[in-house]
Amino acid sequence: MRISHKNPGPLQRVFGDTGVARILDFLTVYREFDYSMADVARNSGLGKMTVARAWPTLQRYGLVRETRREGKARMYKMNETKVAKLVEQLALQVASVDADLLAKSEPQEIKPIRAR
Repeated sequence: MRISHKNPGPLQRVFGDTGVARILDFLTVYREFDYSMADVARNSGLGKMTVARAWPTLQRYGLVRETRREGKARMYKMNETKVAKLVEQLALQVASVDADLLAKSEPQEIKPIRAR
């Protein structure tokens, strides 16, 4: 389920390889489920402290919401606020533009990676 860093998500492609972009890419793609902060960190390729530092900002803007508690873990998912929906729309539009550009580009030869 991890987002590949070789193939960054749409928000990473727009805003760069930031913790917030990785978190939002993950939560946007897998928005049907809820996750602990540790799950978000693991699946977005970030450290737990990086996610913990970004989390208050995500909550302040209504991008994430707590859904339930599972033992000691709090579970979260992408919120359904206006701001969260706009972020999701942006991610979908960027992915759509990228798909169109890829479809219009000429096929490129895939070269194998040589071992050093």
